Amino acid sequence: MFLRDFIERHYSQLRPNTLIYEHIQNCKDIGLKDDKIKANLIGPILISASNTMGISSAFFLRNLIRYPDVRRRLQDNPALLDNDTVLLEFLRRDNHVKALSRHAHGTVKIGAFELGEGSSVCLFFPGANLDPTQWVNPLAIDFDRDLNQQNHIIFGGARHVCIGKTLAVAFLRRLGQGFIRYLPDSVHVNDAEIEMDGSWVAERIITRMPISI
Repeated sequence: MFLRDFIERHYSQLRPNTLIYEHIQNCKDIGLKDDKIKANLIGPILISASNTMGISSAFFLRNLIRYPDVRRRLQDNPALLDNDTVLLEFLRRDNHVKALSRHAHGTVKIGAFELGEGSSVCLFFPGANLDPTQWVNPLAIDFDRDLNQQNHIIFGGARHVCIGKTLAVAFLRRLGQGFIRYLPDSVHVNDAEIEMDGSWVAERIITRMPISI
């Protein structure tokens, strides 16, 4: 029900020149009615948002425990979580997407570089979101950073922005409100006991995180 209401609210507000807007127009061109299109949007939004939320929630919790000063600041001022930039800062610190690859089907020029047909390009999101030339003390959680759509790729960029972005941020906001309300001052996590799934950067997902209270 929540997802259906979410689509209803945003369906008529989609901006032209975005991939999702063009997708809807293509669906209309082949004769699909609005109700059918909305129903078909639930699947990709649910998959993309659940992927973000499932991976990010563990990193979100770990950072709240790891940085008690950050946790106490949120506990003293819960309204900070109403600011999307605060939530984006947690996602910048530990991005839910680790890497993305693209393959050239023909000769492509990117700036001064030329890629031949069959070449592959890998974009490592943490490399951009934790770039020390872009961010002062990039591993720290800093709510005063100037996060804008031009200086990070937390949810992708340009026309290729994650379809579940708004829903994922809303979910993490609710999750954060619960975390700061119920986490005691004595909470602790031993980084040495945290287990990750996979050895490659794109597969590093927290699968085990024993927490002491």
